[in-house]
Amino acid sequence: MALTWLAPYKDHILERLGAAPDPMSDVALELAEEKIDKVTGLIWGQVVQGVELKRHLTGRSYTLQVPKDVVAVHSIEPEVDGTLFLDDARVYVLDSNSVPVAFGGGIWTLTVDRGITPVPRVVIEAAGILAAGYLQPPDPDRSRFSGFRLGDFSGSWNGLSVTGVPEADNLLGPYMQRVKGGLL
Repeated sequence: MALTWLAPYKDHILERLGAAPDPMSDVALELAEEKIDKVTGLIWGQVVQGVELKRHLTGRSYTLQVPKDVVAVHSIEPEVDGTLFLDDARVYVLDSNSVPVAFGGGIWTLTVDRGITPVPRVVIEAAGILAAGYLQPPDPDRSRFSGFRLGDFSGSWNGLSVTGVPEADNLLGPYMQRVKGGLL
């Protein structure tokens, strides 16, 4: 495993952590990168063209939700008469009279470009916080409930923290994947 999108920021992160470049810090950064990729589900540091997304609608809708890293929509199947627009992780279509066109129930296939470049500063800071969490021993006061889950108190299986480090959760919050269950 090697750093991919976090590689250009490695020296900056290690400098902020006060850590020396060594195999352990490399492993900590790789784990942080892997955790951010898993939690957000987004593509960082590059744009990948021609990605096919499938979206399932059970009823009519004027928008199709897509991941936050979609930067362009090239086509949609089945075809819809009108002009495609992408705005705030939603795709919508306007006809020639600028009237929104509804997507019917069924499976919609979109061909898109995905990727966030450059990597936002808050994501780099979250990676640093995660790496620090891997490098430093845990604080007993902070981690005394780390073995508990919200499910222990409320019957839910949700954990207290998605990444294991609440500060990183706060920074990554705007990038957390919220399109669930609809993408095939």
